[in-house]
Amino acid sequence: MKKIKSGFKLTPLKKTLNIDNIVTVHYFEYPSTFLFKGESHDFWEFLYVDKGEVGITSENKVYNLKQGQIIFHKPNQFHDVFCNGKISPNLLVVSFDSDAKCMSFFEDKVLQINKSLTFYLNTIIKESKKAFKNNLADPYFKELIINEDAPEFSLDLIALSLETFLINLIRDNNELNANLPISIHEKENKRRVQLVINYLEKNISNNITLENICSQCSMSRSLIQKLFKNDTGWSVMEYFYRLKIEEAKRLIRNGTNNFTQIADELGYSTIHYFSRQFKKIVGMSPSEYSKSILTLTKEDIYKQF
Repeated sequence: MKKIKSGFKLTPLKKTLNIDNIVTVHYFEYPSTFLFKGESHDFWEFLYVDKGEVGITSENKVYNLKQGQIIFHKPNQFHDVFCNGKISPNLLVVSFDSDAKCMSFFEDKVLQINKSLTFYLNTIIKESKKAFKNNLADPYFKELIINEDAPEFSLDLIALSLETFLINLIRDNNELNANLPISIHEKENKRRVQLVINYLEKNISNNITLENICSQCSMSRSLIQKLFKNDTGWSVMEYFYRLKIEEAKRLIRNGTNNFTQIADELGYSTIHYFSRQFKKIVGMSPSEYSKSILTLTKEDIYKQF
């Protein structure tokens, strides 16, 4: 029987999918030669490829996951991770405990993530960095340590983002949600943003200005900034600089070029300018980043299992 307050009947909100416990949150930037021996555990885990590609073995099946794809491992399912020696991946790995019956949907699933759902994954990463003291790049910790100075509601946002992400994955792939048609205006805006991104990616090794971009993409300075900020959250040039540094990180992880060669390949006038921009965006120098990656050797991983 429903409860009544001030003459109104209260309707309880039934939660079909509930995540009460999170086990680990990792964000890895692996070198192209990385190999993880493998494990199994009695809770759920998913691995999302944020950049690059990676190989996964799960119950004797081998998968090659590319950017934007996610794989789920059900409880007690053995799985390992290996890189192909050519491409350095960025991976988000989240493990959690859930007894929800609807989780069976994710068994043996490899899915392509809709771009709109990456918002929830980004929130999980951002809030986890605030909520926990752990280094999310450390593959060895067995417990998330709560940061007592974390902003209010960080844990709430992690739980809500994870649950909302999983619910939308189920609904999207079961075609339960009737997507509203995108207007011609919205489609045109997205086309224009993608045109800019394509141009930036094509010219990642060059020194280009906002004026160059506006001219090549046939848009005014104010329009291009407005559309790009609304869609990506970054200004055009901020996005371009981060694009360069992400490529620099990949080249460092590949280990085939030195810092001077990388700076030159990405169009930096000097190694010093490259290093300053790298540290500003990444939070550490190229050499510090390289050392942090080199600690993830095959032998070190094996020692843990």
